[in-house]
Amino acid sequence: MNVLPGYNVWIIAGEVVLLAVVITVMVVLRRRSKKADLQRMQVAEILRDNALDDALKNVYASDEKVEELKKSEPLQVAFHDPQEVSPRGVLVQIEVEASLSTRRYLFDIKDKISIGGSEKNRLVLEDADVDDVLCHLIMQNNQVYVKRISPREGLCIHRNGHMLPLSDQLLAIADGDLLMAGNDRLHLNLISVGVEG
Repeated sequence: MNVLPGYNVWIIAGEVVLLAVVITVMVVLRRRSKKADLQRMQVAEILRDNALDDALKNVYASDEKVEELKKSEPLQVAFHDPQEVSPRGVLVQIEVEASLSTRRYLFDIKDKISIGGSEKNRLVLEDADVDDVLCHLIMQNNQVYVKRISPREGLCIHRNGHMLPLSDQLLAIADGDLLMAGNDRLHLNLISVGVEG
């Protein structure tokens, strides 16, 4: 008879531990869900800003170009745990700090991103002293590189307190690099994109 009351205490203790584990799992899952929702909202906001910038830049574009924009498919983004994905590519987020404004862009590099003062670039800088084409961001083997196109010296990457001058050779970009282009500062962030594994 004395054994049963002690046994009941262990059963109750086990149930309490099980309840604590279930609550912890629910809290962790809810946090992941909120984080994924926040990331989805941020990506959607950046893509919406880019679409608006493209629309404003192409106000006087021909009807053919407008129809081409309407037919293009939106970029679809899915968020998964790192264990569920295998690397497929990289999105590049560029935050441009100009003298009067700060703008964010999100690029999926398929071929290259040209950066400079000309309207023909994928990323047009506002600084009037910047060359028509300063540099290209290029994707090779899931690595983003920068290559100087402008003949001007002084274009450089700041990384961990070091200044890396750009040349016509490819320089690998690291997450958090700062590209100095005239009076503009371009903060480069790399976002890994994967496919379900």
